[in-house]
Amino acid sequence: MVNAVLKAILVFRPEEEIRRIAREKGLEHITAQTIDSEARLAVELEKVRGLGYAVDDMEHEEHLRCVGAPIRNVHGEVFASLSLSGPAERNTHERILSMAPSVVRAATEISRRLGWRP
Repeated sequence: MVNAVLKAILVFRPEEEIRRIAREKGLEHITAQTIDSEARLAVELEKVRGLGYAVDDMEHEEHLRCVGAPIRNVHGEVFASLSLSGPAERNTHERILSMAPSVVRAATEISRRLGWRP
């Protein structure tokens, strides 16, 4: 299962580690939107790299959308992430887009309080 929280962390890991994790943990098909192949995961992580945040669009649970952003330690390494989740009926695609900057700002502020300096 790859949700917004995990995507926001995985995107900063080396490619071989991402493939190893996908093979070991599996990419179980849960919903019609689930990322269930390494190829789809690679495409999704490329999208996350471009956006700077991750979205779970009913991939893990029907009717649930999430947006997540990475949290860095003092060395700049991503070790955690922060997400905001809610019912898809309320968290429309437009609302996810409007929430994303706030989630990124909050994750960045947490990172700074942990000693990270961009």
